[in-house]
Amino acid sequence: MSDPKVINRNPFNVKPKQVWRENDRRSRLRTVRVISIDDTHATVETLTPARAGAEVPSRRTRIRLNRFNEKTTGYSLQTEAP
Repeated sequence: MSDPKVINRNPFNVKPKQVWRENDRRSRLRTVRVISIDDTHATVETLTPARAGAEVPSRRTRIRLNRFNEKTTGYSLQTEAP
């Protein structure tokens, strides 16, 4: 049996290569691709829409794993990792 004291630090099953959309109304068009994850954070690159509809990666940042929760201030999964 699992130890009830152990906390799942990745409760939303965030994986590298997934694409997530920010739910905050002020940045609705912001999408990020997960590059890597560690115990508490995901390293992501912001994807910017290009003219032809393709997404172009831009800057990298870190986001706490508990923000990938599909709530108002979180992120929603857009594309599963291949």
